[in-house]
Amino acid sequence: MWTHKILGYLLPSSWRGANYVRRAKKLLVPEIIRRREEREIDTKAQSDNLLSWMMEIATPDESNPSDLAHLEVVMSLASIHTSQMNAVHVLYDLAAQSEYVEPLRNEILEVIQEDGPWNTWQKTAFSKLKKLDSFMRESQRFNPPSLLSYHRVMREGYTLSDGFHIPKNAHISMAVNSIQNDPDTTPSPERFDGFRYYKLRQKPGENHLHQFATTQNNILNFGHGKHACPGRFFASLEIKNILVRLIMDYDWKLPDGEGRPANLTAHEFIFPNPDGILLMKQRPKHLQLNSLVPTSGTAQKLDI
Repeated sequence: MWTHKILGYLLPSSWRGANYVRRAKKLLVPEIIRRREEREIDTKAQSDNLLSWMMEIATPDESNPSDLAHLEVVMSLASIHTSQMNAVHVLYDLAAQSEYVEPLRNEILEVIQEDGPWNTWQKTAFSKLKKLDSFMRESQRFNPPSLLSYHRVMREGYTLSDGFHIPKNAHISMAVNSIQNDPDTTPSPERFDGFRYYKLRQKPGENHLHQFATTQNNILNFGHGKHACPGRFFASLEIKNILVRLIMDYDWKLPDGEGRPANLTAHEFIFPNPDGILLMKQRPKHLQLNSLVPTSGTAQKLDI
């Protein structure tokens, strides 16, 4: 709409956003130029990170350092806060339902027993955290990033089978939150069951289904099919890495008499409450993640 451009000059939040982008460019543009000069001297010089990847595949029209820096900021915006919000939602849910903490800690210990210290884990080790993966998926079902998805604009008008007409240029979307809370596909959707998907994965032939990063036609937070989020597998590993450390190194609880902090909603978007209070206490050093190593015999039990 024509008003958007005018509001961009008037809103303080827009000023702050533009200032953040300018500050980021002051850091990134010189680095892009430095890397290009380095490549001119040594054609094999290549850093294995997003900025270098974008520089490598950029077309001549996309190779302006300022444009590449702006794209780096956009990619950060799309990836960092979403993973952070997922982790916060899980912590809120764990603090509100502390009965899940001990099973999750014991699962982490079992993986340490099989795969070695946490700081040596490979991707396969994180895939063994099936209970944590299930808890993350259930937490996301209750706290989706958005109530809607698959936003589209109609190129032509279309009349549905029931006679409802969608005009040309209409904005449409799918109510993904309603779909994933349909009792026909999610029994007792109003009940939080942190191990709901762990139990489903115990069924024959379903071990690789029902994962946090798995898309299904009734679980659409990451999209589905060819339009599914390509970064969801990395996000799953990132969030698990964060949570494993926080679960093992700290005890978490809500203030006495208080429930889980209520989410904030902006349009269709759901955010964890930034003013929510979580109480944390560091656990004894011998129970913290960096102190845990495989032991002889069976996986060690927790003294909680």
